[in-house]
Amino acid sequence: MLAQLLITAGFGLKGLKTWQGHEGLGSQFSLTHKGKTVAMVTDDGNGGEVRVEWYGLRWDGSPMPAPHDKGSKESEPAFKALKAIIEAAPEQDDGYGPLKPDMGMFMGALADHADLTKQMKKKTLFRMPDQKKAEYMSIKEVYGPAIKAYIEKKYPGAVILNENPFA
Repeated sequence: MLAQLLITAGFGLKGLKTWQGHEGLGSQFSLTHKGKTVAMVTDDGNGGEVRVEWYGLRWDGSPMPAPHDKGSKESEPAFKALKAIIEAAPEQDDGYGPLKPDMGMFMGALADHADLTKQMKKKTLFRMPDQKKAEYMSIKEVYGPAIKAYIEKKYPGAVILNENPFA
């Protein structure tokens, strides 16, 4: 749901790189808003917070003084839009209790969605109704009618993510 909120608001990413950190998957990518690159996002995968370095902006979203303000015309509206999305977002419960999403959770969801979309180009991904959102199974075949029929027969009630990646 978090990735869907961002994508609907015109956010995206490019240049996703991932690696195995000490505390999970690390990633780095350029955050885009309405087609313009506005920030560099880094999650070291070491259990710390996700860093979002906005081009031309300070940590609080205010523009940097010239000549360091390059990119602030695109970044400032994106920062404000993202801040509004975060403030309006409902609490999330992934099995560990309710938690108010922060910028790091949104960036992680966007990276996860991009990784999922990449996998769906070569595989068919699906989830059973009793599985959590981050859990899914895969078949190493490109999605098509024959694979859909196979999944529906062998795994009744399965949600095929290739049909709806936000399910």
